[in-house]
Amino acid sequence: MISYAFKQRSANFFLSNFVFQIPMQMDGFNFKYYAHKDVKEIQQKMTNAALNWEEFCFRQERHKHHRETKTIPLIFNEENLFKLKYWDNFELFRNEIKEIQLLIEEANNSKGTLHSAIFINLPARSKIYAHTDLGPIFRVSHRIHLPIFTNPDCLFTVDGKTINMKEGDIWEINNDGKKHDVVNNGDSDRIHLLMDWKPVMPL
Repeated sequence: MISYAFKQRSANFFLSNFVFQIPMQMDGFNFKYYAHKDVKEIQQKMTNAALNWEEFCFRQERHKHHRETKTIPLIFNEENLFKLKYWDNFELFRNEIKEIQLLIEEANNSKGTLHSAIFINLPARSKIYAHTDLGPIFRVSHRIHLPIFTNPDCLFTVDGKTINMKEGDIWEINNDGKKHDVVNNGDSDRIHLLMDWKPVMPL
């Protein structure tokens, strides 16, 4: 007799590894504006907290186009982006992340899961080199940016279109096979909250 618990675990495995990984159909956009989020609370917490920008080097060492950036992981699994891994700093920003996720879900008219959430610091006079994101996670998730600290001389380019993202504006970028890059020509660091949000796919 197969137990109910075993059946449930099997169903959860199937849903996590197959049903939710159906590729999404992008509509050809480069940037898509979602909503505005007041980021003063996040700014204050980041300023007051003793965040160590030098501790986590995996992303910038693994992906050389990010070599001039610094990273604070909140939700990020180096081995498998489909499996959630929460870092200690997540607790500090838990409430704000929840509010942001609700705004993302409202913009997409769908429930979903944040599979990654990381702070990315692009220091003054630095850049993220042109690259194309590859991998199964990018075929089933939305890449979301929320500027926490920025300046007018930060330029984000996707497939030839360039914009300046304002603090608190939530944007989706279409990184599905499209080349993109960022340059910070300003005199202050640019810090974004970068998220990969995966919607719940219907059965």
